[in-house]
Amino acid sequence: MVFDPVGGPFVETLAKAMADEGILIVYGSLAGAATPYPHWSAALKGLSIRGWVASQIWNHPQRFTHFRDLILRGLAGGHLRPVVANIRTRRHRRAHRYLESNQQVGRSS
Repeated sequence: MVFDPVGGPFVETLAKAMADEGILIVYGSLAGAATPYPHWSAALKGLSIRGWVASQIWNHPQRFTHFRDLILRGLAGGHLRPVVANIRTRRHRRAHRYLESNQQVGRSS
């Protein structure tokens, strides 16, 4: 399974790298370019490709409640453990430089 927040022409590269019957979820457009459908990679490998936006959750109160509760149970039970790369307080410039360097893993705050 691949989660892609970038989209654009690189989707073809992702599709080529995927295993048979993989699932590619494109949930962003950071590339700022059209995202062509990788037909041959998808067809030959039996890939599933889908788009997603967060409004599919927050515009549907029942879905939102279901997934919020699922996440909260996972956090409370220790099944979900957020990865925090770095904690920065009162050093906004350094924090932004760090995020712009793409060295972080997880979330920086």
